[in-house]
Amino acid sequence: MGGAGAPDTIEVLHDGKRSATYRLVGAGPDGKAVIVRRARALRATIQRAWYELIVPRLPLRISRPRYRGSRKDGGNRVWLFFNDTTQRL
Repeated sequence: MGGAGAPDTIEVLHDGKRSATYRLVGAGPDGKAVIVRRARALRATIQRAWYELIVPRLPLRISRPRYRGSRKDGGNRVWLFFNDTTQRL
């Protein structure tokens, strides 16, 4: 992710066996938070397709996270990166 840095803190939003979601406070551009999701590769592929192909076609008035990219983990996991939509712009 361009402009990303080391997070100031990591907040656990969900931590399960199959998936996990974290907020990386201060890791995004301009020190904003980034949401990262860890999922199994197949599920992440479906989610990535959703955010790359469907979400951009939704009307702008619908609040939605901005998908920033993905990264494969060493195993059968993929990390998906999003802007934190809970912060004010």
